[in-house]
Amino acid sequence: MSVRIRSEGSGCGGIAGRLFITVFFFIFFAVGMLFTVFVVGEVIRTVATYGWDEIPCEILLSQVKEASSDEDPYIPTVRYQFEIDGATYESDRIWREAKGFSDYGEAQEIVSEYPPGAPATCLVDPDQPRLAILKRNSLLLVLVVFFPLIFVGVGGGGLYFVWKKDRGSSQKTGLESISRKARGGGKQVGIILGAIFTLVGIGIFFGLFLPVILDFVDAQSWQETPCTVISSSVRSHDSDDGTTYSIDILFEYQYQDHTYRSNRHSFSNWSSSGYSSKKRVIDEFPHGAQTWCWVNPDRPSQAVIDRDFQWGYLIALFPLVFTIVGLAVLVHSLRAVRSEPNKSPEERTSSLYHTPSGPIVLKPQQSPAMKLFGMAIFSLIWNGIVSVFVWNLVSEWMSGHHQWGLALFLVPFVLVGIGTLVGMVYFALGFFNPRPRLTLSNPTPRLGERVHVEWKMSGRSGRIEKLSITFEGRESATYRRGTDTTTDHETFATHTIIETLNEYEIAQGSREIEIPEDTMHSFKADNNSISWHLKVAGDIPRWPDVDADFEVEVRPLRARGSGGIR
Repeated sequence: MSVRIRSEGSGCGGIAGRLFITVFFFIFFAVGMLFTVFVVGEVIRTVATYGWDEIPCEILLSQVKEASSDEDPYIPTVRYQFEIDGATYESDRIWREAKGFSDYGEAQEIVSEYPPGAPATCLVDPDQPRLAILKRNSLLLVLVVFFPLIFVGVGGGGLYFVWKKDRGSSQKTGLESISRKARGGGKQVGIILGAIFTLVGIGIFFGLFLPVILDFVDAQSWQETPCTVISSSVRSHDSDDGTTYSIDILFEYQYQDHTYRSNRHSFSNWSSSGYSSKKRVIDEFPHGAQTWCWVNPDRPSQAVIDRDFQWGYLIALFPLVFTIVGLAVLVHSLRAVRSEPNKSPEERTSSLYHTPSGPIVLKPQQSPAMKLFGMAIFSLIWNGIVSVFVWNLVSEWMSGHHQWGLALFLVPFVLVGIGTLVGMVYFALGFFNPRPRLTLSNPTPRLGERVHVEWKMSGRSGRIEKLSITFEGRESATYRRGTDTTTDHETFATHTIIETLNEYEIAQGSREIEIPEDTMHSFKADNNSISWHLKVAGDIPRWPDVDADFEVEVRPLRARGSGGIR
């Protein structure tokens, strides 16, 4: 059989593609190793403090200091005095490294544990008596090392699979070897990436955002208390992505005969772009202003000025998108590994020689629900990210700062986002279309055999103006072109089963078709494949059309008189 192939795209292969993939995985490996070394060093230093001597000490000073930096400006400071072998020493270290907080209440809780004049216990390095601390870091820090090790594993594993020598490669073509590696390696990479997305999404949600949601829910029972603004400012935070801003309103309040301070305006006081919107909030709370705050009766050092729901809280749900996407990739990859083990081309096509019997209801390759789900996930991720920048742009625009450069830059991203929403609506409408149900009299017909095809439309089939069902043969071929690996596709045979405007035939019907002898049966190998499909197309005026594709396995021609294959 002679089949003409039309080129439809090319992939990465050869030395250029391998070098690109090498650089990609090396970055994963290097960054993972860098963070692993850093975390392991911290673990070693933390473990060493568990061998330090416990010495009684006296607290001399305990207060929260405000640093000049906008990054974690509230630093708990405790000065204490202790004696060793008749010598008196002083230290102001709480942990081995100085630690600041963006939340004044957290720093205040630390210093409240060490009131001036009270006795305490400090930990002293026996080799350096001047080195003393009040608190050890938790040994749970050991668990953190597993996070960068994931990147080390992905990077190292990727480098290994890219450059390892394939045994028996002398018996295969280079392209066949690469294709088989890519086929198996792609599934493994899918499992790894799916697991990473899932774990990162869960970790970020439970570590950063879930406490905010719980505080918001719990704050509905907090007690309203008068408070006085001590200071208010917009703090700036510089990063590689530009400058972001956060609201900092330090206020003082009395609760059960104790004085406390807090700087929480709301539970969504995250740093983001858009100075003007933060400045408007600060202007409402000048120094000395009297206002009301909500105090946690169980932890009086926790208080917030605005406990109402804000749309910014929905950002806390964003990590769950990574979790959903990661789980989808992970489940899909695991199913692919279980459904198609590493078989030779001969083993993968051996099912073509098995003769099942009885009719079968075909399943579409992609259901309307999966199309809608896929587009919805993509639209949610894309528009969720873009909306953050658009919201800040609108806030700046409303405050009189017209950022034309940013506006023009966002135009194509917004248009793509609108396109995803239109696509989601399109697939949502298509979800309610009539759905074809195809029944084949023989699950795996042979070349030259006749097979009975029945169709029935569920739902309002009268909406379909024209129905066509075709039987198509498709070929895919992968080959080397220079240093690139190219995959081409071609429909080499098309047989029309029915094309009708009759509403009764559209609703249901049947036909008998003969599969041509002088063609190719279904076949799957590393570099080539032949597949046969029943394609259903229904035209619906002013509505998404019916479009369904069903794969049919066609077996080879039966040899006459021998029961074998010719």
